[in-house]
Formats: sequence, structure tokens, C-alpha cells
Amino acid sequence: MGITLHFENVGIGDCILIHIEDDIDKYNILIDCGNYNDKVKQLFDKYKISILDSLIITHIDNDHILGLIDLLNENRNIELKQIWYNNFQHLPTNEDNITLDEKDRLNIASLYSELPSKLKKYEESKISVEKAMMLSDIIVAKEEWKQAWNKSPIMTNSSTNIHVIREGDIQILSPRKEELEALDYIFHKEFFKKMYKTHPQNSDLEDKEKLYELLLRIYDYNNLEDQEEYTISTELLTKATIQQKSKERTNIDKTETNRSSIAFIFSFMEKKILFLGDSAPDVVFEELSKIEGYESSIIFDAIKVSHHGSSQNITSELLSKIDSGFFIFTGGTANRPEVKTISKIINRPLPNGVLKRTLIFNKENEIIKKFRENKSLQNEYKYDVIIDTQLILS
Repeated sequence: MGITLHFENVGIGDCILIHIEDDIDKYNILIDCGNYNDKVKQLFDKYKISILDSLIITHIDNDHILGLIDLLNENRNIELKQIWYNNFQHLPTNEDNITLDEKDRLNIASLYSELPSKLKKYEESKISVEKAMMLSDIIVAKEEWKQAWNKSPIMTNSSTNIHVIREGDIQILSPRKEELEALDYIFHKEFFKKMYKTHPQNSDLEDKEKLYELLLRIYDYNNLEDQEEYTISTELLTKATIQQKSKERTNIDKTETNRSSIAFIFSFMEKKILFLGDSAPDVVFEELSKIEGYESSIIFDAIKVSHHGSSQNITSELLSKIDSGFFIFTGGTANRPEVKTISKIINRPLPNGVLKRTLIFNKENEIIKKFRENKSLQNEYKYDVIIDTQLILS
């Protein structure tokens, strides 16, 4: 029973399908969807997907969930066996319940204009803009989906594997409790800023899932790219460039939404695949170091690189723990993946049993083109470049 990984080009974001099939069983796990475009629709048609064994929403960033909103709005009959999505439900609550008055509701309605959305699409439909634009609203509106939504926080517990399908387990590497608490702090701060009142700690809240998602998505959008230095390199790609870039230190991603991203090891039969979402490298490194049997470098069958190849989401320290013959890069922009990220991956000895590293990108920019066209560097650093949207692991 082989594994087919699909990572469709949905623009800057992620949309990953794990498809496993033999003569007896078929499994589908969807990880994020930043854009429900024709390629994703064709993929669902190809496999006649009416059931998702797991829907994993790694974090609340718009480039990871906007497509899910369209997908679920247009496929109300799809069966979702389990949903992972860290939202208000992971906050501790007591019996106090905060109700919203009319002023609060008008205030919330006005906040939708701050979202990067395709509101016009829904203006002529029978679906209200508010209901159509909140993933949490869409989930809780259907009882079967609401019941499938995991009520416990999805976070690290190094002693526990989560069984998701037959012979398939997941080991959570991110977030930790402290990353979720940092995100909760932002929620309380934004609640005060946008709602003009304090949200009492540990109190339940009417429409809590919607408001949590709305405030954090607005926060994420308004703080997009505030940490990163964006300069598109025009320099020639040489051996000296790779040597220099691979040794440079970078500031680790400190954005609360990215640091709350779900990252995990998916194990199926003899295969192990590392999905890093937009996770922070220090968090993943620390959790890998805790797992018994993972004290040395781990060779995965494939690694989905964090945050579209941003250098803030990969470090030499993390790479000392992980390696693979296949590195998958999804989404990105004109300056992502970064030269520094790719250089750190390729400028190190190959692990035992790996003859070369294959770098798979689901779209191409000038940076990727430089690595693809330079055959001399490919021979020197034993890598190749493929532009594709799937990987079959048999």
C-alpha cells in the first residue's frame, strides 16, 4: 500500500493531501487549503473523495484556511471523520458565560471588512458573509462536523502517538502548551482592542469559536511579513554563495500564529514523513530531542519544509536532527524559498542510504530556477530540482 502526497499549487499557501489506497482500503488526509482552485477540485474528483479521514488545520493563517472555507461551503455532504483545529475550545473555561449584546454584534459584523476575503462571491448567495467567511462557523453549523472537531488542544505530548487510520499514527511536534498560551494572550489583547472591553480569563463566550478565529485572522493579516527582511537576491548563485548562506544565522520566527502551527510525524507502515506546517525550528528541535529513539539524526522518507522555505523557520540545529532524500517546498513568493534555506539543506554530508537530495517545488520563481539550472552545483552538492505537485512513496 503506497502513499501519494499531493501538494497542489494554490498560490502562496499550502494544500496537502495524503492519499493511501489498495484493493481493500482507501484513506485521505487533508492538511490545510489556502485556495480551493481548479487543481484541488480536480484532485477531489480524481479520487472521488466523499470522506476525509482527517482534516488537519495547522494554524489560523489565511493562506492555510481560506480554501477550506470554500471547499466546505461547496461540499456540505463530505464526511469528516476527525478535525484538528486549535481554536477557542482549547482555552480553559469555568461556568461563567459572556453573552454578546446588539452593540457587540454590530461591532463584530464591521470587523469582517478587515479580512482578506472574496466577499463579493457570497453577496448574491443565500449564505451570509459572516457565516461564509468563518471556518469555525461552517464546521459548527453541521452537527456531524461539529462532533468530529477534536475538543482537546492539539499539542505536544512526547509519550503519545495519535492513531488516525489503520497502521497510521501521528506524533505531534508542535505546538507546545506555551505556544498556545502565547496565541491566547494575543486573542485577549485583540478582544480588548476590537471589542472595547476586557474578556475575563477562563470565562466562556457566546460565538466563541467565530470570534477567536476572526480576531486572530485579522491580527495575522495586519502583522503579515512584519518580521522578515524582504530583499530579492540578484546575485549569482555560486559555491561561495552556498557556503556563506549555509553558515549564516537567522532570527527564529517569533510570530504567534506560526509558532502555534501543528507540526507532526506521520507514520504509516514503514514510512515516516515529517510535516512542518509553518512551525518554529526551536520548538520542533526540542520535541524531537525528547522522543526516545530519536536522539540522533532521523532520516524521513520525505520532509515538508516549514513556512514555504523561510529562513526563519529552519536552522542548522534542526537540520542536525532531520534529513531525507525528498524535501517538499509548497507555496512561497518571489523571495521564498530563500537561498539561505536551500543552502542549509544541501550543504552537509548525505545520510547513509541517500544518494542525493531531491528538492521538490510546486511552483517556480527566480531563486528556484537558479538552483535548477546550475548543473555544476547539483553535482557538487548532490541534489536535483523537480517542479511537481506530487510524490509517490511506494
